[in-house]
Amino acid sequence: MAPFYREGTYCFCRRAQVDKLQIGDVVIANLTAIGLVIKRIESIDDESKSLRLRGDNPASISSEKMGLVPYEAILYRVIWPRKAGV
Repeated sequence: MAPFYREGTYCFCRRAQVDKLQIGDVVIANLTAIGLVIKRIESIDDESKSLRLRGDNPASISSEKMGLVPYEAILYRVIWPRKAGV
């Protein structure tokens, strides 16, 4: 998530309430093939109960590689720091 979230950045998080997540929110997800990741919500698909996540850094794991992320993989929503305008 660099340049905004760099290694060592402290974040305050709240347990995710999936029904309150919005596009642009930053979340922490537990992906079985990758582990814990911090990503921004790119899209929400209520029909399949999944999200598409993306990183701010072009070198991060791509949305295509992660695929759709099921709601139950979302652990937390970052509440601070929050990048203005996103």
